[in-house]
Amino acid sequence: KALKRSIPQTFLPVINAMLNELGALGFISALVFLSTHQGFGLSILKKLAAFFGSSMHHVIHDFELLHFALFAVVNLYFVQVLFVIF
Repeated sequence: KALKRSIPQTFLPVINAMLNELGALGFISALVFLSTHQGFGLSILKKLAAFFGSSMHHVIHDFELLHFALFAVVNLYFVQVLFVIF
C-alpha cells in the first residue's frame, strides 16, 4: 500500500500489470520446480522421457535448466519493474 501511495496515479495500471506478470512467471517457475521434485510431476517426466526416447536424467536436467531460466527472467523482470517504479 505504501508503494501505491508513493507513485503517481497514472503509473498504477502499469504497476498492476507488471506485478501480475511477475506473479504469473513465479507461478510457472514454481510448477516447473515441483514437476522435478514431486511424485506426480516425476511420473509425467518419465512418460516424456519414454516418448522422446531419452533418459529420465536428461529430462530432469532439461526441466531444471528451464526452471533456472525462468528464475533469471523473473529476476530481470523484477529489476525492470523497480527501475520503472523508481
